[in-house]
Amino acid sequence: MNVSSWLLVIGLCSPAFAQEKSSTKDSRWAVLVGINQYLAEDVPDLVGAEKDVEKVKQLLRDDHGYMTINDNNGSTLQRPIRLWPGVAIVLVQWLARFGIPLVAPDSTAIGLMSGIFGGLAIVIWWALLSRAPWSERLGAIGLMAVALAATVRLVDESIVTGMMGFMFWVYAIPTLSLAFVIGVAVSRHLPRGPRLAAMAAAILIGSGGWALFQTGGFGSDVNHDFAWRWAQTPEDRLVAQANENPPVLSSVAATESEPEWPGFRGPERDGITRGARIETDWSSSPPVELWRREIGPGWSSFSVHGNVFYTQEQRGDDEMVMCYNITTGEPIWQHGDATRFWESNGGAGPRGTPTLANGRVYTFGGTGILNVLDARDGSVVWMRNAETDTKAKLPIWGYSSSPLLVDDLVIVAVSSALIAYDRSDGSPRWTISADGDGGQFINIFPEQNMVVVMTQGNYSEWPLWVNQADNIMGIYILPAVAD
Repeated sequence: MNVSSWLLVIGLCSPAFAQEKSSTKDSRWAVLVGINQYLAEDVPDLVGAEKDVEKVKQLLRDDHGYMTINDNNGSTLQRPIRLWPGVAIVLVQWLARFGIPLVAPDSTAIGLMSGIFGGLAIVIWWALLSRAPWSERLGAIGLMAVALAATVRLVDESIVTGMMGFMFWVYAIPTLSLAFVIGVAVSRHLPRGPRLAAMAAAILIGSGGWALFQTGGFGSDVNHDFAWRWAQTPEDRLVAQANENPPVLSSVAATESEPEWPGFRGPERDGITRGARIETDWSSSPPVELWRREIGPGWSSFSVHGNVFYTQEQRGDDEMVMCYNITTGEPIWQHGDATRFWESNGGAGPRGTPTLANGRVYTFGGTGILNVLDARDGSVVWMRNAETDTKAKLPIWGYSSSPLLVDDLVIVAVSSALIAYDRSDGSPRWTISADGDGGQFINIFPEQNMVVVMTQGNYSEWPLWVNQADNIMGIYILPAVAD
């Protein structure tokens, strides 16, 4: 009997393969693979049947990575990993997660959820279809759960609270899925120890890597402003620059003219500019940049009077009301309050827009501070904390309404409440409260002497009428005056 025949008999009759639970076809295929590799080598120096059998077993162990010793008399051969379902799942997961928002922006939510469901499919593949030993199946799934649970406690606040608490999961689960499949693919031919170490490292990197990042927020396309966790934000750099080179401040000359754009959405709060024409064909006549400067974060728009404009922004721990020169962009004066509002979706800063009238600037900050300032130099006329006055609870998006002036009143929406102050001294005149959230946009129907506010909840005092929508999720309405 020649060497190859002798090895084939040894392989098929050994206790290891007699105890094999898989099909005879699979066992013989594995043995033949090992023998073919063995015979391709230079073997004259091997002596003894025991050494030959150990060589074949080692070859099989190197090729498939699943030869485990049960006792001194035999071993059990596991079939190779079934890798292709995991690869297919990850490809579909990533194409859906990041491809759908690109080709169909209105279906971004489907893309986000596909990342979650793709992760569930990876778990099902590994648990039921992978052919890995059960100890490795359960161990990998358990490590995934532990890694995610631990990482969510370590990541930056901007990520763990982003997207109303869902951001970490919709980003970490796809990266964990990809890292795990890559780890399995790369390590499947390694011996058991290095293979398990490689898969564990892939899991920890795919999940724990998110502890290295922060986000400054995201836009309507859900593309985040990612940066290293230790990197300075644009706001940090602006504050540092302002501390090193403080601006030279001055004041605005008094004028009797009316503001051209006195507040949120213009004179009529309808977003229409009257008496002005702009070139709409920007390909043939593009706009020309006059100046550019960095400002602090916030969602405030602009109010314009003559050659100056007013806005609100955040600078470190101070919420700022700023007055700038339209021609040069240089700051004229600034007023700061030691307060800061921040949430991950929209970032830091105030949400309201200043209102101008009779030489005064009315501002409402993200934490509920209502300021009335002298439009010339920013000195305080009076100030109130509307949150304290109404006993309101700060909503997750902050207080976002812009002051509305009606006769001798200034009105702001504080979560689900409306409160009116006397414009001359800031004394509270009346309050209307409701159960729920909202009140971010308010407007007035002057002919009917009526204020309109969008909110969620039930008003208990003084409503003239209520128009209730069954579902306002994802709908942003700005009450407007119509003829």
